[in-house]
Amino acid sequence: MSNRRGFPADLKNPSFTGRGDAEQRQHENLVATAWKDAKPVHIVSTTSDPLGDGPTYRRVPGGGHVLIQRPPAVAHYQENYYGVDRAMQYRAKCPVGRQSRKYWKYFMNFILEVSIVNAFLLWKTTSGVVIPRKHYSLCDFCVDVAELLIGDYRSKKKERYPLAGTVTAAGVASHHSVKLTDMPRRQCKWCSKQGRRRDVTYGCDKCLVHLCQGACFQAYHQNALLNTS
Repeated sequence: MSNRRGFPADLKNPSFTGRGDAEQRQHENLVATAWKDAKPVHIVSTTSDPLGDGPTYRRVPGGGHVLIQRPPAVAHYQENYYGVDRAMQYRAKCPVGRQSRKYWKYFMNFILEVSIVNAFLLWKTTSGVVIPRKHYSLCDFCVDVAELLIGDYRSKKKERYPLAGTVTAAGVASHHSVKLTDMPRRQCKWCSKQGRRRDVTYGCDKCLVHLCQGACFQAYHQNALLNTS
């Protein structure tokens, strides 16, 4: 265990006398185990009995082997960890989403990643499957799944503001700088275009664009007139 937060304090750094020594603590079906192999090993299990140590062999310098004891929790992990590590390896190739401190986002991404990996492995082992191309990878599979899910969908954002080109010389006199009370405070459109940031509540009552009063308001509409001429 790399993170031993919440692990019994007396098992974090136990005093082992030799390889194969173990100490355990149990609370209901939760078993915490500290075991001495080449280095200390810490495991928490809900499926292992704390009793019933079994033998295992370890190599020693010189090419020989030595017989030591290991707790059931360690034996279960070492006999079955391949599947867990393999799954993590697959998931790391094409991670979904971004890291987040919100646990529900982590679980959602985890479930989606595991589902994609399982689908890919089952698909590859299904008889009669035609591989689209040579070296077809998990990432290729993810892209194909995403494209099939998206289909012909296209995101069309509702045009919030009239285009600048709709401003005409005849109608620009009817545009006024007012406080946009029905809209939240936003960046000045002209300042943003110039590489500056300034949040304002004022803007054009016709264009519904946030603009600083005065220079920015005039410059925005003069630019719009130039684009239409």
